[in-house]
Amino acid sequence: MKKSSYIVQGVGINVLCENQLDSLISSCFSSLYSGEKLSEIEPLEFELYIVLDPLSVPAESVQVFKTPFVTSYSDDKGIYFVSEDGSIICLNPSTRNAKGFIRKEALDDPIRLFSLIGVSIVEILKYHNLYLLRRPV
Repeated sequence: MKKSSYIVQGVGINVLCENQLDSLISSCFSSLYSGEKLSEIEPLEFELYIVLDPLSVPAESVQVFKTPFVTSYSDDKGIYFVSEDGSIICLNPSTRNAKGFIRKEALDDPIRLFSLIGVSIVEILKYHNLYLLRRPV
């Protein structure tokens, strides 16, 4: 496992991920606007694991939105982002923790993996009235 820290739109994000995911995660974050670190906002703690069978969305969850690559669900415990391949990120906005369970097949399609990670970051930024910006090309 490797731990890295990033800043997205001024918000610190600490990522603990399996070594196999590290370069993909680094590429994902390097394409996002970092901005100046906002000391008043606690960092988001992210854990990402590669698994054969990701967790399921809890039965009492309600679908919130659907994009071409990711569907979001919510219940009183958290927000769940599920990709087409079944990979899932479970986000608890109040504790600022996110755990992702990524299928190995997702490593072959960085765009879909970035979409899954990106929507969870957008959600955290919303809680602080911030919006995700992409780094100029």
